[in-house]
Amino acid sequence: MSTTQGEAPFARQAIAVGDTAAARYFRHNAADEAKHAATFQQALNQPQ
Repeated sequence: MSTTQGEAPFARQAIAVGDTAAARYFRHNAADEAKHAATFQQALNQPQ
C-alpha cells in the first residue's frame, strides 16, 4: 500500500507500522471530515 503527500498523517503513521486496517479507517475519516469542511465553507460563502 503506497502513501501520497495529501494523505492523513495518522494514515501514514499506521502504514509505517504495517497497520493497514487503521490506515483505511483514518483515510475514511479524513475524507468524511473534508466533505464536512467543504459543506461548511460553502455555507460561509453564501451571501446574507
